[in-house]
Amino acid sequence: MSQSPNQAVTSLYHLLERMGVKCRWYDAGRRISKLSSQIWQQFEDGHSAYPAPYLKHAWLGLAFWPEDDKQKTQTQLWCIRLPLDEQGKIDNGQRDLFLKHLLTAMGSNVEAAQAGSKLTAVLEGNPFIFKPSEEKQACLHAAVSYDLNKAPSNFYAQTLSFFQEQNWSNWQELGVQGLADLAERWQENQALISEAIPHLPEPVLLSLSQCLENHTINGAIAKALLLRIEQSDNASLQATLIRGISLSRDASIIKQAVAYALSNPVAMNVEMLASLSSRCGNYIVDDEFILVFLEHLAAAGQEAFNGILADMLFQAPLRPAILKAVRSGERSETLAVAIGGLFA
Repeated sequence: MSQSPNQAVTSLYHLLERMGVKCRWYDAGRRISKLSSQIWQQFEDGHSAYPAPYLKHAWLGLAFWPEDDKQKTQTQLWCIRLPLDEQGKIDNGQRDLFLKHLLTAMGSNVEAAQAGSKLTAVLEGNPFIFKPSEEKQACLHAAVSYDLNKAPSNFYAQTLSFFQEQNWSNWQELGVQGLADLAERWQENQALISEAIPHLPEPVLLSLSQCLENHTINGAIAKALLLRIEQSDNASLQATLIRGISLSRDASIIKQAVAYALSNPVAMNVEMLASLSSRCGNYIVDDEFILVFLEHLAAAGQEAFNGILADMLFQAPLRPAILKAVRSGERSETLAVAIGGLFA
């Protein structure tokens, strides 16, 4: 890769072509989900908004490997965060700055760049790179391995044995990666998971829920999580369990979970409000929930109100219902003041 071709690189997908690698794209913002190459290219070309904005950024997991690596043994994973403009489209100036950082770093590692291997060093100091949470990183690795038909981590067998043997006192030996691998394979383990949920120690249940939130789980698993919500007095756990349920194939269970949260004091907790808004936003904006949610949010304080509602308004599908609700004549004085504070 000479300096002249580097200067001609105008997009990230163009750079990857020049590097001679194959790749898979993942959204790594609210959840881990696959992005098609076509969706990514349309976004980077400025033709469409990013499909899953989170805090006004596109949070990306990029897995890639050399074209001649048939077994994908040299697969690498980059986590990239790119700012979005007010329409949710790519900020070309910031993307170009990211490419500039990347190409400058590659200048001292041209051979590795052309081979598509040992490129981790070129990311050091790049302001557009982020480190996911432990659970999210584990889920991303689990998704990549599963999609590329690679074996799960060494922690998977241990986790499977823990769920099969039901010796719940040995939970301290479990690794988050094993739980992520189990969640990735939830369909082949659905009975095992749903039967275990009522008995899981809270730390294991919390991590498992953070992994399950990336998957369209069946009603049996979702119902088991809902029962744990209703039985718990741990607000943080309840908020995480809501996230675990949020992609359930059984929409009625999600609505039950949202209704339960909004009718209980735990809904006043900012962590629960954030979980509801970021994972269950399409349910929150229903007429039966939106005003109740906004009232709870206003009571949580102006800072929480501004941050959570601004993120919801940035999501185009949610915006009309929220704007309708903030103009409602049924809003309280507290909510009216919070709305004024937001738009001020």
